[in-house]
Order: sequence, then C-alpha cells, then structure tokens
Amino acid sequence: MRNFLGGFDFQGDKVLEAVEPFSGGEKARLVLALLVYQNPNLLLLDEPTNHLDLEMRHALSLALQDYQGAIVVVSHDRHLLRSVTDKFLLVSNGCVQHFDGDLDDYKNRLNEQKKTDDKTESVSTTPNVSRKDQRKLDAERRQKLKPYYDAVKKAEQAVEECHREQKQLEEQLADPNLYSDNEKNTLKALLERKTNVDKALNEAETAWLDAEQLLSEILENEAG
Repeated sequence: MRNFLGGFDFQGDKVLEAVEPFSGGEKARLVLALLVYQNPNLLLLDEPTNHLDLEMRHALSLALQDYQGAIVVVSHDRHLLRSVTDKFLLVSNGCVQHFDGDLDDYKNRLNEQKKTDDKTESVSTTPNVSRKDQRKLDAERRQKLKPYYDAVKKAEQAVEECHREQKQLEEQLADPNLYSDNEKNTLKALLERKTNVDKALNEAETAWLDAEQLLSEILENEAG
C-alpha cells in the first residue's frame, strides 16, 4: 500500500496525515489514487489535470494509457487528450456526434467557422447605412478585433514550435546508444530540455485556449 501511494508522491509519514489540510493538488492526487486502486471498468474524468504539477500530469497520462477500462474525459489539456483518447465527441447545436478527426482538425474547423461567420456578417448591411459607411464600420471592427486574433495566432505558433521540438527530443531519446555510460551528460541535458519543453508546451496550450476563449466571448457578445 505504501508503494502504491508512493507512486502518487505520498511518501514517508505523509501517508498517515489527515486529508483536510492537504492542498488542492494533493487532494486531486489522492482522489486519482483511490480511483486507480479501485480499478473500475469506467472512468468519468472532468479536468483531471487541474491543480496537478507537470510531473503528476505526466504520471496520470501514463496511468490512463495503461488503464484497461473505458474512459470519458473532458479536458482543456491538449497533451492529455492527445495521449490517452481514441476518439473525440463533438458537442454542438444541442447534439453529440463522433468527430472524425484530431485536435488539429477541430482547430481548423473552428477557424473555418469563424471565417464563414465573419463573411456572413460583413455582407449583411445595416438598414439606412450606406455601403461606404458599412465598409468603414467593418474596417473599425477588424481593427478592434485584430489584437485578439493576433494573440490566438501567436499562441498557436508557440504550441506548434513546442510540438516540433518535443518530437525531435523524443526521437533523440529513443536512441539506445544514448543510454550508455559515455552519454550520461548528453542524456541528462536532453531530459532536462524535454522537461522544460513539456512545461512550455503546457503553458503555451493554456495561453492558446485562453486567447481563443476570450475571442469567442467577444464575438458572442457582438452577436448578442
């Protein structure tokens, strides 16, 4: 039992302490430990990586990959979704349907939908407003929204750069020769860089989601 709890970073006398004073992250880890120990045939997870540090997020991903039952997970953690899910469900317009694609396809779908919405809005002129005035209003709107679109684009590029470097590092770490005694320093440097890139990717994905959410709220307020 101590070994099992140690896998969730509850070590030494920590296993004997009362739960009430635990931090949010510690309580989340404890709940996950209880779930894994019970070995149910179905897990329903709502934002399971909230309050978890990078190391525990990675540990959770590995645990869920080895899990033999079914998992239904709702999460903004794109790394978790990429690593543990087999398919995605699209919840839209009051319906739930299978989404035939990955997270990049979903991002492209949102972008295309935004373009369509913007085009539809731009061609619909307000009564008693001249075409010249309408063009001016459209230009002012684009200028107003530009910082938010730029923030989404910048965050998206940061995520893509982190993904590229993460893939390169994983390919390097897959080389068996790297684990010889002569390559200890190189291995250590690569592992440290991989940890930093994983952290940067998580931060970039969070920034991307926040930027998209803010833009979406602004567009919804305009539509309302």
